Amino acid sequence: MKLRRIGLALVIVVISVALQTTLFASIRPFGAAPALVLLVVIAYARHLPPDYALGIGFFAGFLLDLLAD
Repeated sequence: MKLRRIGLALVIVVISVALQTTLFASIRPFGAAPALVLLVVIAYARHLPPDYALGIGFFAGFLLDLLAD
């Protein structure tokens, strides 16, 4: 059960990274881009054990750094 939750979190993190780096790079509501990945990581960090939440946060930050302009 825990593995399914972690897999779902990774998929949602990948989708949020893709949205933030592609969609919100060109569409900036009110002149600023929202930190969608940060919001997703914070939401999952509340519901996962601390070790897994740390891994999800590292993975999200690493992907965001790889794909950022």
